[in-house]
Amino acid sequence: MDVFTIYGLLNDRSKTTALAFLDRYMPDREQSAAEYEFPRFSRPPDFLLFDYLDVLDYLEEHLRTPYALYLRNTKCDISPINAMFFFTSDEHVIYGLDVLDREYEQWREEMRKIVLPETICVCWEAFPPETKLEYLEMCRQWGDTIVTDTSKIEHIVECALEAIQDIEGRERVRATRIIPTKTQRIHTVRNREKVNYIAWEVFDCGEDDNIIIYVPGGYDKDGYPWVLSGKNEKFSEPQYSVYRSLEECVRDTGYYDGPFTGKRRW
Repeated sequence: MDVFTIYGLLNDRSKTTALAFLDRYMPDREQSAAEYEFPRFSRPPDFLLFDYLDVLDYLEEHLRTPYALYLRNTKCDISPINAMFFFTSDEHVIYGLDVLDREYEQWREEMRKIVLPETICVCWEAFPPETKLEYLEMCRQWGDTIVTDTSKIEHIVECALEAIQDIEGRERVRATRIIPTKTQRIHTVRNREKVNYIAWEVFDCGEDDNIIIYVPGGYDKDGYPWVLSGKNEKFSEPQYSVYRSLEECVRDTGYYDGPFTGKRRW
């Protein structure tokens, strides 16, 4: 069973609003950390706080201090599993709830009652950035609906395969196809500006652990959807090769014999 995270943005960093949110949706809670260091990730920190209530007090007063605060539900295996607050560096806060996948639509509608509705973002294994502008870009990429039915992705890939004119080459590529599942989704394909893009592994080139991935809506400024990447580059900032069509991508890999051998770009 998967756990989805529902995020939403507020312009209100007050402790009162945060506690009202917690009391409404996670009354049985405990803090997830024993201590809270300020600034974040500092070694050594300037100071420590030990109670999440003190953290809320501090962040209400220091509007440009970024911070992530997590609390967990003491009732096991029910939604929400965790509640979280991501305080941004530009005076906003992003609320979050971890919920069971089968219940995410119900909790998404609950979140709409609290946060700015247009800032709802549903994802998994993805963390929000530190500014409102970057977060709104994340919302644009993820949206407020999780695609759990991968048939749409499979249809797009099949259409791209059928567009390859050479039948022998098409079937050679088809043999390396990866049938997408939720767990194969890539969460942090990113460009140099560190904008994240949703992507799916769709072909395994085999040699040198390279894969072809599909980016719904297109990657970066060119907006091309087919990307050649290394399997181990999911969570880095790789020098991607990006293509308008699957055939262009395949021809440039150098990994397929016959009609798809060619000079590699990198």
